[in-house]
Amino acid sequence: MDWAVLYLRLFTGASMLFHNIGKIQNYNEIISSYPSPLYINPPAVFVIVTVAEALLAVLIIMGLWVRMSALVMSLGILLMFAWGGFGAGEPEFAWLGIYVFLIVSGAADCTPSTRLCSRPTEKNDQSNNNMHPRNLHFRRNIVTLPRFVFIKNQQNQNVMKMKVIAMLAAFALTASAVQAQELPRKVQNVEVLDLDGKPVKLPYFGEKNLMIFYVDPDRHKQNEDFTIELEQNHRAESDNIHGFGVMNLKDAPMVPNGMARNMAKKRTAKNGATVLADQNRILSTAWALGDCNNQFVLMIVSKEGELVFLRKGELSDADKEAFYETIEKYK
Repeated sequence: MDWAVLYLRLFTGASMLFHNIGKIQNYNEIISSYPSPLYINPPAVFVIVTVAEALLAVLIIMGLWVRMSALVMSLGILLMFAWGGFGAGEPEFAWLGIYVFLIVSGAADCTPSTRLCSRPTEKNDQSNNNMHPRNLHFRRNIVTLPRFVFIKNQQNQNVMKMKVIAMLAAFALTASAVQAQELPRKVQNVEVLDLDGKPVKLPYFGEKNLMIFYVDPDRHKQNEDFTIELEQNHRAESDNIHGFGVMNLKDAPMVPNGMARNMAKKRTAKNGATVLADQNRILSTAWALGDCNNQFVLMIVSKEGELVFLRKGELSDADKEAFYETIEKYK
């Protein structure tokens, strides 16, 4: 039973950490779903919740305050149900059951018990007397009580130090990752490829405001209605804005790089658009965009070199409205 609890703790804590990594990568898509209690803006609520969940995950993995950590997570799920209703997420019912189990079981003790032992003696009645703490002394096969206590205390201190270090590391990584996803944030110009395969920097970086479509060729029709709408309504056209596309070729392994560039070259020869190629996730890595596989990524970068708008995947009506509001500021 104790080992089952240990494995459940490890699974639960690791799942929580991976869940938080996923939230950070999709920060801009989910931030609007966070509430604003007590006039706290959604980004601040996101940071608080993410850091708290990461710390609770580490506590559960390390076996520290497991019942309290599981209780806090259970209350969080109940609050989510109260806020969004029971239809907010069916998997949460399963997680609620896991946390309730951890509240009941606690951390469990999976360490082998340590016993004081001595060499058997001829007289059994003297064995008990020899094992009495007052009669323990150094011999080859006997561990004295003071020495045993000293070693155990030292081991406990070392384990506690490791737990504290792990908690601080998880906190630092989570905080830095959350900070990296906040907007606006500074970005640097990067070197990708033109359609002839020659190295080139992003055009007009630092000179104009940029509207960038970072597209996985496997999903080139994603948000096609929006791009057609954008061409027809001209709401993003301005002398201060330069728009172009970048193909995310690394996440399209089934499409040969040369073929993708040649196909794009034929299209741009007709419409005069600017399209570049990123064959090694240079842009997504340098700008900390997270997972861009199978996703249409829409960005706005100011001429001051700040990423001020970022959306990935299928654009909702709220995403489109937010884009138009942002682009108006930079026309």
